[in-house]
Amino acid sequence: MRKVFLFSLFLFFLIGGRGLYAEEKVISSIKVEGNELVSSERILSLLRTKVGKPFSKTTLEEDIRRLYQSGYFSDIKVIEEEEKEGIALTIKVEENPIIVNISIRGNKIFRKSNIRKELPFKVGDLYSEKKLKDAVSAINDLYEKKGVFFTEIRPEVEIKEKKATIFFYLKEGKRGRVTKIQFEGNKTFSDKKIKRKMKIKQRGFFRLGTFKKEALEEDKARIIAFYKGNGFAQVQIKEVKVIPDRKKKKITIKIVIDEGMRFYLGERKIEGRLLFPADELKERLFLETGSPYVERKVASESDSLRSYYLDRGYLLARVETIPVFNSATKRIDVTYRIEPGEIISIEEIKIKGNKITKDNVLRRQLKVKPGEVFSGKKLRKSLVALSDLGYFEDIDVDTEPGTQPDRRNLALKVDEKEKTGLFLFGAGYSSVDRFIGIIGVEQTNFDWKGWPHFVGGGQNIKLQSEFGAEKREYYLSFTNPWIFDKPISFGFDIYSIEQEWDEYTEGRLGGDIRLARRFLDGLYVLSLMPKSEEIEISDIDEESVSEDLLKEEGKNWINSITVGFTRDSRDSKIRPTSGSKNSIAVQYAGLGGDKEFTKEILESTFYFPLPKNFVLSSRTQFGIAQDNIPIYEKFYAGGADTVRGYEERSVGPKDESDNPIGGKTILLENLEITHPLYKDILYWAVFFDAGNVWDELENVELAEIRKGVGAGIRIKVPFFQIPIRIDYGYPLNPEPGEKQEGRFHFTMQWGF
Repeated sequence: MRKVFLFSLFLFFLIGGRGLYAEEKVISSIKVEGNELVSSERILSLLRTKVGKPFSKTTLEEDIRRLYQSGYFSDIKVIEEEEKEGIALTIKVEENPIIVNISIRGNKIFRKSNIRKELPFKVGDLYSEKKLKDAVSAINDLYEKKGVFFTEIRPEVEIKEKKATIFFYLKEGKRGRVTKIQFEGNKTFSDKKIKRKMKIKQRGFFRLGTFKKEALEEDKARIIAFYKGNGFAQVQIKEVKVIPDRKKKKITIKIVIDEGMRFYLGERKIEGRLLFPADELKERLFLETGSPYVERKVASESDSLRSYYLDRGYLLARVETIPVFNSATKRIDVTYRIEPGEIISIEEIKIKGNKITKDNVLRRQLKVKPGEVFSGKKLRKSLVALSDLGYFEDIDVDTEPGTQPDRRNLALKVDEKEKTGLFLFGAGYSSVDRFIGIIGVEQTNFDWKGWPHFVGGGQNIKLQSEFGAEKREYYLSFTNPWIFDKPISFGFDIYSIEQEWDEYTEGRLGGDIRLARRFLDGLYVLSLMPKSEEIEISDIDEESVSEDLLKEEGKNWINSITVGFTRDSRDSKIRPTSGSKNSIAVQYAGLGGDKEFTKEILESTFYFPLPKNFVLSSRTQFGIAQDNIPIYEKFYAGGADTVRGYEERSVGPKDESDNPIGGKTILLENLEITHPLYKDILYWAVFFDAGNVWDELENVELAEIRKGVGAGIRIKVPFFQIPIRIDYGYPLNPEPGEKQEGRFHFTMQWGF
């Protein structure tokens, strides 16, 4: 009986199982109808329902939704038919019409082509209502990005024979002005303080209240950075609402802030394989315990420790920063764990990207050399030296494994500027020379042997002419900073200058040869410059000038030689922020010619970095002249390059007719603070100048120092790389009888 039961049960499952499998139906065929523009293959590729697979109502419904989402169809029907082989599916589609024309009307702010670029479709695409809605949103976003709100967009569609023409009728809005910025959740900082950090400003007496979406995104990042910079590591902006008032054409911005907890810096420890005394390493820590915990500043402190090891050859040194919240002190303690690795030597230096500039021009700027122990300090100086050349848009450096574990290759990649040659043509204004015209050519990456293009050798050649109502100047200048790839520079200047002063006309025709030898990577420079020139004094107003000037009328030859010694530790030759330049120069005239005299000039310029990218610079100049020096070689002060706020050459000795006659001793002090306004192109400055000129050294009286204060801007014209300095100076203690009024000074130079 038990055997019969088991056999019946087995037979039931066998027959039942086969019956279940027989009831499961498969897809025998899929046919597409109604499609003219979209191929059947494309439609079938969008389906998960496939021939030979089991039929599933759920999968088929998902496929229909996917077909609608494709945007190809306005209607889809599926017919199911049972056959012996399984289920036959027929998919009947009604295609969206094809777009044959897009018409935009009423646009004034944007060109039609600019609007079309924002649309999610183009002529030849299939039309759908979803795409039309997306197009309206895209056009609205385009206007709002420009700060134009309240634009009305009315789309219309004409469909004939499955061809669609789309019309967009625009009624452009006006620029929405931000009249209110509101904050919620800011418990620590006032609305006023946060608003100062934002680029978008409320409309006011001096502010338009311009709105731009990009600026709002930037402001969100600025607010986050401000909070994090004050110890709020978990700050979040929960919501930003832009609320336009269509009737009043006003915009309200509402920003919701979640400040989170404020963290403070606790104890800091240095652990790991230090190799150097801990006390020496702690000197690299500059943050104060108890100050707000700022991740960026902690990272900078970690970098300071790593730089210590890099400067000593530990190229692969790692500093792990481990912050831990101390519940007892409610502060974040930081541990810097150091793994210095081994001392690394440079095996090879590879240079890539220099298609114009020759390899040797780059290599001679490098302070790091193959075979030497790696030095982070030398590498930083190398990158600054390469940047100062002005040949490259970008400089990138990386390391690669060498042939031994303790050796690495330096990989230097440069992105060269398209042009290092300049053609100058235009007009300018100088407070000395008034309106002037300028025409000239300059190649800063010249190669006198590089036929036929003469570029890539790192030399400089310049031919320029300046002409105006009071000055005419023509000169040719050439400089090769590396003779035979040695730190020796050679150059020459040939010039012709005619300057009309109020009392006389001064003409100079001459030339010089410049030689200089650099020592200790350019820290010290010894220079020599022989010069020969003919000076002609003419057009003298005999009734109003001194006897000293009258006796100089006519032509005189001056042959001189100048010996100079300079110590230059500036961090950059182009835009220094730290370091100094100290020089002494002695000029002796008397190597033949008509005049004999001596001039000695001491000059010291120091640069001090201040917080928030401010830079303080101080220049001190002291000069004395000896023997029978002619009036046109004496020292003069007053004007753009000496004491601003005073007329050119108005500070110092004068004759009975109040004409400047110069002196044999000069003392100047210039203090200036600069700060960038826009990238590396525009800076503003405030300054204090003091100085005077005396007829003899023994007559120097510090009480006679003339002082001036003022402000100005520094502009580097991007295309021509021409520096322009515009200053407004005000005299603090002019001579009795002189007007105490400010004046502008215009020069084509950057600074000291």
